[in-house]
Amino acid sequence: MITADSSITIYNQYDDPETRMTKWNRTVLHGISAFVNTKASLVNGEGRPANESVFRIPSACDKYSLYMPEYDYHCAAHKENFWTLATGDLIVGGVCPVDNIGGISTLDKNHYKAFRVCAVSDNRRGILEPHLKVRCE
Repeated sequence: MITADSSITIYNQYDDPETRMTKWNRTVLHGISAFVNTKASLVNGEGRPANESVFRIPSACDKYSLYMPEYDYHCAAHKENFWTLATGDLIVGGVCPVDNIGGISTLDKNHYKAFRVCAVSDNRRGILEPHLKVRCE
């Protein structure tokens, strides 16, 4: 299923140097395209669901200018002002109001389907429509 002009909520994981705890920064993006593919995989002779989603974040997205590459984001002092796409981050389709999470289990308890980021493609240079592409499972 392909959906244009959608919204997503990104949860960026980072380590807080003061508390030495893992924290999650929440960012809501509007104006993205989403492709969700429901399929099954065979594990030890059993069929299991293997949902895959691909999100395309165009330069026309409302918070596109606040994007930082992964390394720059983790070195930034005020992470709450920016967002990134890194392996292990979480994406929820739509606007998710849950602000403080401890991981994917918090979202599951609140009945939100979260996808874990597996791969990121930076397509911002050398093409007609600059965008970021993220593949999740």
